[in-house]
Amino acid sequence: MLVQQLKTTTKIVWSYLKKSFSFIIAYKKGLIGLAITSLTLFVLFKPNISIKDDKTLNPLDPFQTTFTICNNSNFGIKDITYKFKADIELMNKIFIHNVKSFDNNKKDPYHQDKNNIDSIGSWECSTINPTGYSMPGIITATLKIDYLYSYFFLPFNNTETFKAKKDISGNYQWSKYIN
Repeated sequence: MLVQQLKTTTKIVWSYLKKSFSFIIAYKKGLIGLAITSLTLFVLFKPNISIKDDKTLNPLDPFQTTFTICNNSNFGIKDITYKFKADIELMNKIFIHNVKSFDNNKKDPYHQDKNNIDSIGSWECSTINPTGYSMPGIITATLKIDYLYSYFFLPFNNTETFKAKKDISGNYQWSKYIN
């Protein structure tokens, strides 16, 4: 009789444990599926914007260079606003920090240092130019490009920094600068 009760109790406990473990396993599978789905959506929808130096129009003037802003994302970006700030080292170790553009051709002096691009499509690029910074005697120049953009109505911002130095032949070479 005792053996029969023990077998019955064991069957009940085992049945309860199987149900509990199957619920936990199903719950874990659901969490794993949710994590994989979230990661896939993040990779698919994540904005990936890059800026690189493109062409040097005058190798003797570092600011006569075009830069390319590229949207390496699966969807387009809109309302791109960018501005340049430069730190310039002149001869005799004279440093000028946070120089804004000297370009006075802009109509609105309040927004003189800001530039706009309406949109850049998926996997497309646009050219931007730092105009109005030229001056004689530049030894090195650091150019910060601050940019804002909308991606699915969400605002994002970033800063890219480039540094120009003279090479052996006296021409300027830009390189991406990481703080």
